[in-house]
Amino acid sequence: MLSKAARGLSVGFCLAWLTGCAGGGGTAGTAGDGGSAVAPLEGRDASGAIAEIEGAGVSQFDQSVFYFDFASNKLKSADFARLEQIADFLQSPAGKLVKVVVEGHTDERGTNTYNVELGRRRAMAVLAQLDPEYAKSKGQGESSARFKVKSHGSQKPADFGHNEDAWRMNRRAVITFPKHYKLTPNSDAGS
Repeated sequence: MLSKAARGLSVGFCLAWLTGCAGGGGTAGTAGDGGSAVAPLEGRDASGAIAEIEGAGVSQFDQSVFYFDFASNKLKSADFARLEQIADFLQSPAGKLVKVVVEGHTDERGTNTYNVELGRRRAMAVLAQLDPEYAKSKGQGESSARFKVKSHGSQKPADFGHNEDAWRMNRRAVITFPKHYKLTPNSDAGS
């Protein structure tokens, strides 16, 4: 059990960390073409924008998981209806405010290099359904500030088992919406 001093120090550290994360301004990153930037939500607008985004349905799509067959990046026919719902949301006014991360995963079989590449292909297969233009441009176009693809290969398993049931759960792509980010126009877009 922690002493009162240790608990106080832990709480103080957490509050200081949270305060540091909430502060700061500016942009977290910019698109290479100067079209958009990803900026943290700040001030009073943050809760309103988050409520607007969540009210519009982002929470129903966060952590959407799509499973794949062994050594495949082909989506299953049952996945297309769900992906179409998410794509429709992303075209809505509130949906256009959010950043989307698609993470690809594999089971433990195969080399690390192969698994990382397969995870990337799985994430891109999902993203191609959400934004075909991003997939065609290979992440270089205007959407590059909005969409991000990550591949974890076999490094972040959903199930730590070493059997077909575990492997089936690990062959996946996951869509996430970081909660505290929205897209804002880039102030130097005309330069």
